[in-house]
Amino acid sequence: MPAEKIEVSTPNFGCGGERCHDAAGSVRKAAEHLGDAPSSGIFGGHAEAQQFHTALDAAHRAHQDDLYGHHTALKLLAAKASTAKQMFTYTDEAGADSLESAAAAFDQ
Repeated sequence: MPAEKIEVSTPNFGCGGERCHDAAGSVRKAAEHLGDAPSSGIFGGHAEAQQFHTALDAAHRAHQDDLYGHHTALKLLAAKASTAKQMFTYTDEAGADSLESAAAAFDQ
């Protein structure tokens, strides 16, 4: 059974990690901006409006929590991409060194 060939583009790992990091920053800013947005009192002070404000505030907080969760997930993904890039680079360089060493031994 022939071995499968695997090609890895370490620059793409780096680029993907940077994009995840940038997206994480954007999501964090969106969550902070959403947290700064006033929502209570915009429809008046009557009972129906207060009930609506309560529901709106709960949805608002849930959405903000979701955004912070996405921020965390994107930061973790960016870190994993960076680690993968480093490991593939190290493995590739170590393999190249081993091949050069073996070639030198055969040339003697």
